[in-house]
Amino acid sequence: MPNPADRCLLPILLIVSLCWRGEGEDGEAVALRFGPEGLAAISYHGEQYLTPGSLGATWNDEVALRQADGAITAADVAHGTLQVDAALRTVERRYAWGAIRCVYTPSANRLALDLTISNAGALTIGSVQLQVLELGFPSAVAEYDGNTPMMATNIGAPSLIVTSHVHGAVALVNEDLERGLSIGYPWANDRPANRTFPLWADTGKRAKLPPSHPTIERPIPPGGNDHYHLSLRFGQAGATAAELAPDILRRFAEAHPATLSWPDRRPIGMLMLSSSVPHHALNPRGWFLNDPEIDTTTDAGRARFADRLMAYADKSVSVLKRMGAQGVIIWDCEGQEFPHATSYIGDPRRMPPEIAPLADAFFRKFSDAGLRTGVCIRPQLPVVPVYGQQAEQREVPIADQFAVLSDKLAYVSKRWGCTLFYVDSDVDRAHVAEGPIDAEVFRRLAAAYPAILLIPEQKTASYWASTAPYCELRGGWASTPLLPRLAYPHAFSVIAVNDGPLEGRHAELVAAVARGDVLMFRAWWDDPEQPAVSAIYREAGR
Repeated sequence: MPNPADRCLLPILLIVSLCWRGEGEDGEAVALRFGPEGLAAISYHGEQYLTPGSLGATWNDEVALRQADGAITAADVAHGTLQVDAALRTVERRYAWGAIRCVYTPSANRLALDLTISNAGALTIGSVQLQVLELGFPSAVAEYDGNTPMMATNIGAPSLIVTSHVHGAVALVNEDLERGLSIGYPWANDRPANRTFPLWADTGKRAKLPPSHPTIERPIPPGGNDHYHLSLRFGQAGATAAELAPDILRRFAEAHPATLSWPDRRPIGMLMLSSSVPHHALNPRGWFLNDPEIDTTTDAGRARFADRLMAYADKSVSVLKRMGAQGVIIWDCEGQEFPHATSYIGDPRRMPPEIAPLADAFFRKFSDAGLRTGVCIRPQLPVVPVYGQQAEQREVPIADQFAVLSDKLAYVSKRWGCTLFYVDSDVDRAHVAEGPIDAEVFRRLAAAYPAILLIPEQKTASYWASTAPYCELRGGWASTPLLPRLAYPHAFSVIAVNDGPLEGRHAELVAAVARGDVLMFRAWWDDPEQPAVSAIYREAGR
């Protein structure tokens, strides 16, 4: 249905009907038809893609104006004028504060949607949230699960959303690689048929989207304008992202070139030395999964702790060797004295007194066995306020994130020869994207330390250029996602399998390992999941 505000628009120029067809072969061309209220039909290969009865003209859901004091007010979108020029394939809506214009250009199997937002007012436009079209697919969209928005931003990744139906496939593409924009299909308007979808193009952030969805800061100053360049690319049934948008994938890879070289794809072990709160009084760091028998407050207790730590290392080495692992990552050599989200300290320079004198011998157990070693690091700094005992992870400015991580890397690389690094909480909460920190930080780290493997927790597609991001099977990840694999053919991930559905996703994991993904497993005991990991590697030929 059209936006109710459209009923208030006064037409300046109406072209009743004019058809346009992109240049193509064998009838494989996008065809358009315009009517009094804008774009009236989109067809490709005999299939219609515009919801019958809906307006194909661009209309806006919300335009937010920023006052001088920072307050946000809604622009008037209920009163304006509509101009449709079918000859130029243009629809424009003019308001007191500015205008929104869309030019539709069909070309073979593509429909380009070039939008211009002009600010003719005295206030800055803080955000623009547009419903560009309402698409009506010929049959149900296979990728829609009935609940999860199919939205994307081009923050660290190309915006490329492929939807498929019985008769074909459509790729929604943001042609701009760098400037932030949120695009996609938030939901189906005809659930459970799942054929009719609004197409959004937004800056700012809609309250209806999940909290994890990024906020896009892209203001338009008075007298200025902004441009969005989108395209719909149509294909036959089964058409893939690589077939529909190879140019976007190529441009993205060229803008963020692959630098990672890590031929060793054997599994990696993980060691958890401690547990988070609550703790026993004599074991305040929760060593050995919060064992109440541990006493780190007396000399005798610390001696027993040392013996147990070395026995723990010996057992872990035997497990790692049996599993054919390339190395091991110690998640918490600092212990976990404080609750989440401080729990994993991520700074081995700050170990408590009971383990600091034992650390060299502990790490040597693994390196002497021919295993790589690694630790968990974070881009934050752990601090304890002057008054109080509760530590916290202090966020550092964007400009300092490289330096913080580099200092930690340099310390452990020099002291223990570590080469494997799980990077926890690589979230830039101060950044407008509210997501992973800039992939440029990891590119610089990888260039400065070419002999290490960085395994960041959070990620965008560009992370796979220089890192092997961390994924969890229990979180739904069974392989490197398709988009980074298309951009970087040699990309791989480190997939933690603990407590995940190993049996249910066995075939996917075999295929992932065959392509080069690395599995991570718990290595401090004879975990029943270990035989399944070994079987996956054997079946994958690794």
